[in-house]
Amino acid sequence: MSNTAVLRQNWRKVSSTDNLQAYADDHPSSNHSSPTAARRTKLLGCSMLALGMTLMGAALLVLVSKMLPPAACEPMHAIQQDQYYIYVGPLMLPMLLIAVTVNWFSLKLFKHNS
Repeated sequence: MSNTAVLRQNWRKVSSTDNLQAYADDHPSSNHSSPTAARRTKLLGCSMLALGMTLMGAALLVLVSKMLPPAACEPMHAIQQDQYYIYVGPLMLPMLLIAVTVNWFSLKLFKHNS
């Protein structure tokens, strides 16, 4: 395969019109080089799920804690009395939208000008 064909094939993968089947054909997920790599992949996936669930639980606790009755335990009482994260959460949404828009625009400029 010539360099031009390889470049075209790789460029197709970064274009916004590609499909996921091209990725699945290139790298089958069921073929790991060793059982250790498969275990490492499963462990990494489980740890990322656990971290995500922990962060979502903490965010939910911060938001719901204001509606709960006063707590007897000190950490929960500190979370209920906190004023910072109540305002940071909603104010992060506009900044997230701006960051996503700038990222999308930058990627479009990169794809169409390179």
